[in-house]
Amino acid sequence: MHSLDLQKALYWVPAPVLLISAAAGGRRNLMIATRGMQYLDPPNGSLAIGVARHSVTGQLIDESGEFAINVLAASQTGVLRRARETARLPSDQVDKFAAMGVETFQGEATGAPLIRGCVANLECRVIRKLDGGDDYYVVAGSIVALHSEPDEGPMLMFRQANYGLRAGSAPP
Repeated sequence: MHSLDLQKALYWVPAPVLLISAAAGGRRNLMIATRGMQYLDPPNGSLAIGVARHSVTGQLIDESGEFAINVLAASQTGVLRRARETARLPSDQVDKFAAMGVETFQGEATGAPLIRGCVANLECRVIRKLDGGDDYYVVAGSIVALHSEPDEGPMLMFRQANYGLRAGSAPP
């Protein structure tokens, strides 16, 4: 048995690669996330994500009360690479959508921009904000619309590397 660095323990939990998008007051932003979780059991479809308190995306979520979770497809490795490159750039000075080279479309239930080509785009309305410590809070959102590409497989992160899953016998 190997002794592991506990600071990297979460890298051993496979997770989908998510782009969180939000818009308010004529502004929009996009951030990368590799952690999201189901918040309430069905039939109350909801998800929780961590958001940095100082982030532009967090400010837009606060202002609008909504956001979108865009699940990257296995084929979107270029988007992931550009997302990593732009993650440290100040969002108030850079259009993250242009920097990541993504095309957006408008959903049906929120004003949050949705990323084309993703396995799934989940439009969410904020139902709760929880304290996540000094630098973060957790936003729980009720899923109000879903757009999906059932023939695509998602991209997962595991041990700091990305892997693609093949689409298979997933539920409709």
